[in-house]
Amino acid sequence: MDVQETTAACRDAFAELASPACIHDPYPFMRWLREHDPVHRAASGLFLLSRHVDIYWALKATGDAFRGPAPGELARYFPRAATSLS
Repeated sequence: MDVQETTAACRDAFAELASPACIHDPYPFMRWLREHDPVHRAASGLFLLSRHVDIYWALKATGDAFRGPAPGELARYFPRAATSLS
């Protein structure tokens, strides 16, 4: 994945992570996120953290401010993921 392609894809990092190419090999995109957009905010308002230090902070320092999805939220934001998990 080149930088131009990655920059365009990063407008929706969650969609990029669900793409067949990224499912096959997510590491180049995750490396790009860590280096260029480590705290990515999607158009949906969801955040994607790609660096250990940021994930650690979100889980430890913020109480329950960063919680997992409630039932039904996963399907709303990631319809393909919800159907593949059932």
